[in-house]
Amino acid sequence: MTHTLLAQAAGAAGGAGGSILSMLIPLVFMFGFMYLLVIRPQNKKQEEHRKAVSALKKDSRIILEGGIYGTIEAVEDGKFQVKIAEKTIVTVDQSAVRAILANDTAAKA
Repeated sequence: MTHTLLAQAAGAAGGAGGSILSMLIPLVFMFGFMYLLVIRPQNKKQEEHRKAVSALKKDSRIILEGGIYGTIEAVEDGKFQVKIAEKTIVTVDQSAVRAILANDTAAKA
């Protein structure tokens, strides 16, 4: 009984006969597809956000990752001092900026 099972398994493995190349081609196409539809656009969006955050200056209005709205009071190396309420200024890292709002002065002009 065990000899027939081993013989069938050996025959099935030899009978498949597919080359490594024929198995890798679909994987390469799937990776290329995922790269074009997911990875590349996400990297572009991250790069644009990083450039926009590095260009922020005093009086820019932002939204922080926690959903807090504020105005930048000072820019330091990799950090911002953000005014979130009257007489309340917090220091946050640049990576804490979720979105940049249009300034009122820029909107009027």
